[in-house]
Amino acid sequence: MTPEREAYVKKLLEIDKDRYSQTLNIKINEFEPGKLEAETRVTEDHINTIGSAHGGFLFSFCDKAGGYCAGSTGMGGPTITANISYLQPALLGDTLICKADVIHAGETTAAVDVTVYNKDTGTVNCRAMFHYARKFPVSMDSADNLGKTFDAYSKGSHARAAARKGKADA
Repeated sequence: MTPEREAYVKKLLEIDKDRYSQTLNIKINEFEPGKLEAETRVTEDHINTIGSAHGGFLFSFCDKAGGYCAGSTGMGGPTITANISYLQPALLGDTLICKADVIHAGETTAAVDVTVYNKDTGTVNCRAMFHYARKFPVSMDSADNLGKTFDAYSKGSHARAAARKGKADA
């Protein structure tokens, strides 16, 4: 990655600091417009009652990587649909690679094809297709602009949530 892209990725991961996202321990290895490779390691926190990585962990890893990838096309927004197939279990200590590719970036939505596989064995753990709304502009040219965009979108989301809560309390 170029130094500018590395600055962008660093800022993206700094912004995405909600407590849940931090449990995913995502590292971005490659990031270009429409393509992303991310990595994480399965820890005790990700293991379900049968001893493999929880499907929700794998889904979240796919969704985060897919969302970052969709945003790299110039517009970002929330997930609107997803379909995932779990093919092989991921186990404690496995290092997982997620490859995300934008296959469509229209005016209102983006479609991202996502594959997660074991870094050491190449075994595919899951395949997914995500669709994201294209709600706000995202520029990969400036880490500073990314921060401003997320701040503005976040303030709008919090205002809408507060308005809904106010109606519910009335």
